[in-house]
Amino acid sequence: MNLKKKILVGLLAAVGPLAWANSALAANATGTVTARLYSAITISKTTDLDFGVMSDGGAGGSMTVNGDNTTTAGGATTSTGGTPAAAEFAVGGANNAAYLVDTTASSANLTSGANTMAITYTAYSFNDDNTYATAYAAGTPPSLSGTGADTLRVGGTVTVGAGQATGTYTGTVSVTVTYQ
Repeated sequence: MNLKKKILVGLLAAVGPLAWANSALAANATGTVTARLYSAITISKTTDLDFGVMSDGGAGGSMTVNGDNTTTAGGATTSTGGTPAAAEFAVGGANNAAYLVDTTASSANLTSGANTMAITYTAYSFNDDNTYATAYAAGTPPSLSGTGADTLRVGGTVTVGAGQATGTYTGTVSVTVTYQ
């Protein structure tokens, strides 16, 4: 055997086992892949948010419409009439699916001409005791029923400034729902 062949054979003998060593140390496993396809989630308004009629003694305060349509007055602001009501939305989609609620695209202020009144929104889900008394919490999203339906209410709190101008204040509440 000539010198070139001896070197080639020696090189293959030394390097060859290294090329196959990696495959001897390899392992393989498989996992399951799951894809759930839900029907599109839907939402439609059935009732507008209405604070009713309020009066203020000039010192300012606040008025809250809760999910169960009750009101809570603060400061010098009082409820004096009308029919306060939380906004109500019909939500539809996949049976028993949890969903998230977002009201951040809503008006931050109600307006009456050039005058404004600050507002914050609170979403309420229908609870096991058939009331809307508990506010939706981000850590415990509501779920659609076994038939893919739910009712969501949105209340709010307006801040009445000291010497707030009288008028009818309006704005919009925008509710976005997404599957969790």
